[in-house]
Amino acid sequence: MDGRNIVEYAYKKGASDIHISDFVYLRVNGELEKTEWNKEKALGFIIESFVDQNSKEILEKTGEVDIGAGISDTRLRINLFRQRIGISASIRIIPSSIKDIKHLGIPDVIYELTEYRNGIILVTGATGSGKSTTLASIIDYINSNMKKHIITLEDPIEYIHKNKRSIITQREIGKDTIDYKSGLRSALRQDPDIIMIGEMRDSETMKTAIYASETGHLVFSTLHTGNASKTVERIVDSCEGMRGIRDAIASQLRAVISQKLIKSAYGRSAVFEIMKNIPAIENMIREGNTSSIENAIKTGKRYKMQSFREDIERLYRKGIISEEIYRAESEVLR
Repeated sequence: MDGRNIVEYAYKKGASDIHISDFVYLRVNGELEKTEWNKEKALGFIIESFVDQNSKEILEKTGEVDIGAGISDTRLRINLFRQRIGISASIRIIPSSIKDIKHLGIPDVIYELTEYRNGIILVTGATGSGKSTTLASIIDYINSNMKKHIITLEDPIEYIHKNKRSIITQREIGKDTIDYKSGLRSALRQDPDIIMIGEMRDSETMKTAIYASETGHLVFSTLHTGNASKTVERIVDSCEGMRGIRDAIASQLRAVISQKLIKSAYGRSAVFEIMKNIPAIENMIREGNTSSIENAIKTGKRYKMQSFREDIERLYRKGIISEEIYRAESEVLR
């Protein structure tokens, strides 16, 4: 089977990732499956089809490179890297269509969050938890229902957005702008209503994102954190030394949507923790009492907040997850 056929087969099989190492592996419903496909042909197809001279030079110099690409109607996020046995690849398969918010099971409070005119809304979770999919769905909802200028900064571009009611400008790090910091500073001069940052990777990006929200923009981004309290602490730790960082976060953070994927009757389903920055939580952030945020979420149902445990219970009641998975996931949250 050649490289093109491997990608097409993986997409049809519902694989989220292809790994080319000593063998070719697929990740399906969170589990790795070893194949007997020819790894040389698969890797050769990827390099010949998607790696330009600039990317080859980056790979040679740094030992790794990220590439956004497309084949037929499928988007690919490709990471090529050197390791002990030579060049390997990890390829994330991105669905050609953007899923509707309701299809993802995101609570309806998300519609309210899109009405904010400024501030920061974060989507958090581990690698492979579906953050990019959630963020793309939110942007697509805004694009379909509001008249906004949306600028995205991504590394690489994953989902392709076409202008609907909004204007969407998608810029790729390394191609259209040098880095997140430069792209974000430039975006502030491009009359945006909304800025979407693919990932807040460093303190400079975080600081500039806070500044963007303070100057009247709504900023969406992702972080590799497990829940709301850890998200706040991650930003504080990353921006250590920035004067008034807790005050800035307290005043500019609008919500944190944390998510993870668990085994279900449909393969895997997302569960969500929703934190809205109500006055009580705002004070907790200012005072450094982030350990109390979890309890505030549990008692914040009237504000449409929810904990992971509540969402897991919802899936169990609906028969979407088994009792075994329900008990296992509940134990993890203790």
